[in-house]
Amino acid sequence: MTDKPEDLVQQMENLKKRNSELLQEKADLQMIAHMITSLTPLDNIEEISRQILEFVSGMMGGNNIILYYQMADEWRYTDIRNENRQEVFPSDALVADVIRTGMTQEAGAANVPDSRELGAFNPGYFQQKTGTDQQNTPTMSLAIPLSLQKDDVIGVIKFEDMLVRYANIIPQLEAIGGYLALILKNQISNAALLEKANNELQQQNTELREAHAKLQQLASVLNNTQDFIGVIDMEGKCLYQNPTSLAMLGYDITTKGFLQPEMVHTEEDNAKVINKYIPYAIKHGVWRGENRLRHRDGHIIPVDQVIFPVYDSDDNLFAMGTIMRDISEQKQIEERLRQKEKMEAIGQLAGGVAHDFNNQLGGILGYAELLSSKLEDLKLRHAAERILQAALRAADLTKQLLAFARKGKFLVVPVDIHSIIDEVISLLEHSIDKKIMLRRDFKAEIPMTMGDPTQLQNVFLNLALNARDAMPKGGTLLFSTELVDLDDTAFGFDIPADKYIQICVSDSGEGISPEIKKRIFEPFFTTKGQGKGTGLGLAAAYGTVKNHHGAISVYSEIGHGTTFKIYLPWHCEAELNIEPGTEVPLQAGNARVMVVDDEEIIRELASEMLRSVGYKVTTCSCGKEAISHYQDSWQHINLVILDMIMPDLGGRDVFVEMRKINPHVRALLSSGYSINGEAQEILDEGVLGFIQKPFRMNDICRKVNDTLRMD
Repeated sequence: MTDKPEDLVQQMENLKKRNSELLQEKADLQMIAHMITSLTPLDNIEEISRQILEFVSGMMGGNNIILYYQMADEWRYTDIRNENRQEVFPSDALVADVIRTGMTQEAGAANVPDSRELGAFNPGYFQQKTGTDQQNTPTMSLAIPLSLQKDDVIGVIKFEDMLVRYANIIPQLEAIGGYLALILKNQISNAALLEKANNELQQQNTELREAHAKLQQLASVLNNTQDFIGVIDMEGKCLYQNPTSLAMLGYDITTKGFLQPEMVHTEEDNAKVINKYIPYAIKHGVWRGENRLRHRDGHIIPVDQVIFPVYDSDDNLFAMGTIMRDISEQKQIEERLRQKEKMEAIGQLAGGVAHDFNNQLGGILGYAELLSSKLEDLKLRHAAERILQAALRAADLTKQLLAFARKGKFLVVPVDIHSIIDEVISLLEHSIDKKIMLRRDFKAEIPMTMGDPTQLQNVFLNLALNARDAMPKGGTLLFSTELVDLDDTAFGFDIPADKYIQICVSDSGEGISPEIKKRIFEPFFTTKGQGKGTGLGLAAAYGTVKNHHGAISVYSEIGHGTTFKIYLPWHCEAELNIEPGTEVPLQAGNARVMVVDDEEIIRELASEMLRSVGYKVTTCSCGKEAISHYQDSWQHINLVILDMIMPDLGGRDVFVEMRKINPHVRALLSSGYSINGEAQEILDEGVLGFIQKPFRMNDICRKVNDTLRMD
């Protein structure tokens, strides 16, 4: 130790300098302590970032300071003006160098003065330059790492536009950076966890909103579906029912509470559900079949039902679900289809029987007539006439069978329905009990259709006679008409959508039971006593209406009368223009006629009838024989009578071949059926006329006579 004055002065300077350094360190520690105290309670990374920037700005006196920090694999950028952005890696080259090296980096003009040259630290030299000053004044930038270790940089503080190089305070800034890194690291970790939790919460909220939206959609579907949907617990208590289930069973959809199983099913059906269907569904996963629901008013609704188990999230069975669809309309359609198929099958059988029977009747009727005309013994003639009368009655029955089989339409002419009904009422006024009141209510304008007036008259007459029998004590029989438009599904009728004449025949009689209604149009079905009806009247009416491209239905209740509704195609352009013709008298002929028929009795009968008035007749038993004979002798044959149905070649085929031989061939068509289908096609191709079996002598002779007179 020296006592030299100059040494003492130097020591005094050193002590002052050291004291100044200690005071500075104390001030720095106080500042850092204050910073830690102010930053530690904050729990928001954005707030801490802002406080760090304000702290450093207050320390350095500048306002162009940027904080970079890493969170969730991204670098975030915040400046003193709270401008923010996110980057995968900082695009600033100076900041990027700090992150890679972990060391403080400087950049800027070389002529920027050093603070050590200027003396004490002066924060005022660190400021943002603008305008021309920024262009003409040299500045530099400084980037300080925020790190606990050199290779673990979690943030960077960058100072821009510095007018002075503060090399003497860089260690102090780096030390502060260490403390800031510690605070920032903890907060970033907490913020990352919080952000992750927030993201997860937002995701859950999004999923909940989506699930809620799906539930709303599902609820909308369940509430608006036309099927009965319900859920019951394992004790049989209803947990859910959609509004359709209430409406289906006749309850108000605003009814509070649910309909319990015993209210939905009959006791018998409910027992089946509990004891059979539910156990089956639990074992096999689902049960499906037909069941029945009980409407509020008591009537039964057939349903197609599905029953299935419902499990909770732990795969525990806790309820049973069911879906039921009303199949009443389907059942009705199936019943109508079965009825239609049955009627078609019966019609084919009836038509075939009537056709074959007509051939046999033709022989009986014809020979009875010939016999009657030639017998002089009155008793024998009377016997022959009785045979003739019986055969005629049998022929009427076959006509009714043919009508049912839709093979009984003889004419297609304009028909005035009101005139036909007036004729029927005129007949009834003289034949039914006076206690029955006849009424008419005609609303149809231009009540015209196309068809056979005699056949249609028989339809209304048959319906009227049945109505008469249903009112033994008297009542009212009403005929009404109106024009209606029917769509494709009206009443399940197999008729096209169009305008129709609706004819109603209504009585106030005893009514018809549902069991009888199912069979009411079947041939030979009757509820009348023996000898009081053939059971063909309504069958013939059904076939005639169908053959006129219409439809017929019946509505009845026991004790409340019956209404038959007939729908016939409306022809507004049909005009009655029928002028009485002049009948040509029957004359003896000497022309040559060829009769072609596979029934021997018909050939012989026709031959004898025609020969009796002078015609020369040749017969053939089949189509091939007829073609061969015509090929050889057509110049000598004036007329051919062709049977429509024969085993080898039918009448149409024979006619076509004959026309190849002679384009001007004259032919008549003969059939046990009426003009329909194939017969009409043959007539359209050039056959000159039609004669219905069984025919009488006057009928066939006049038809031949008229045909031969045609030009």
